Amino acid sequence: MKVAVVGLGYVGTVTAACLAANGHQVCGVDVDAAKVGEICAGRSPVAEPGLDDLVGQGVAAGALRATTSCPDALDGAELSLVCVGTPSTARGGTDLAFIRRAVDDIAAALRAAGPARHTMVIRSTVPPGTVEDVVLPSLAAQLDGTPTGYGAAMCPEFLREGSGIADFYNAPFMVIGTADPAVAETVTSLFSFTGSPVRVTAGQVGERVLIAVVDEKIPDLALPRCQQTRSFPNVCSIRLARPPDGVKGAFPPRRRLEKVRWRGLEPPRVMHPQGPQPCASTNSATSARCAAEV
Repeated sequence: MKVAVVGLGYVGTVTAACLAANGHQVCGVDVDAAKVGEICAGRSPVAEPGLDDLVGQGVAAGALRATTSCPDALDGAELSLVCVGTPSTARGGTDLAFIRRAVDDIAAALRAAGPARHTMVIRSTVPPGTVEDVVLPSLAAQLDGTPTGYGAAMCPEFLREGSGIADFYNAPFMVIGTADPAVAETVTSLFSFTGSPVRVTAGQVGERVLIAVVDEKIPDLALPRCQQTRSFPNVCSIRLARPPDGVKGAFPPRRRLEKVRWRGLEPPRVMHPQGPQPCASTNSATSARCAAEV
């Protein structure tokens, strides 16, 4: 499959290199010319054990390249993976400016490219409702009335810095949040080489899934990187009276999942290695932020 990876930070580079190593034609795109230059030279722009070798092999084989031009990266691509940053705002929310820019750039490139079917997949950490309220309306504004078909999904990544390649290949399961069966089929096909069980859910369920997987292979999955990229006391389980439809069914029955809880009145608690600890603040604003930053 021909794939564009938008954003060549940690998640984007690991994803691009692993896909290129498994039969896909991958083009990474980033506004940072230095990152693009590193990949074109066969080196990883981020530090990760084994990633330099994987990038070098992909570039040497002609399966991986990079560019600063979104139209160039999207030329003939069947699918795009959005892996841009979503930093916290001063008020503790999630800044979606890079998501909006990436979606707009992709839509503009698709519009100019002519008739095709394209699937856009969000891999970045985003609040629930982003695909429905931000991504799809932006695509519709630019592509409705054109011959270009489109669909979108949320497919969260569970990569820890220091073991990102191993985590990519050995994820306990994959969540695809979409209401479009064709999109679900395309994303499932893209990652089929990993052998991970696939759970197709509604879009917001895919965005809401917060996982602390504890098993023999992947203890405390995703928590170390969350701690670096979010204020750790705010990485909380979703504060709801009951779980949203489909969330419980997303989890595989043979994995031991800890600290995934649905609460009504008690204070939100973080996933802490020594056990659940209360958040620093338990007011309604903090609770909402905990839910938004899942």
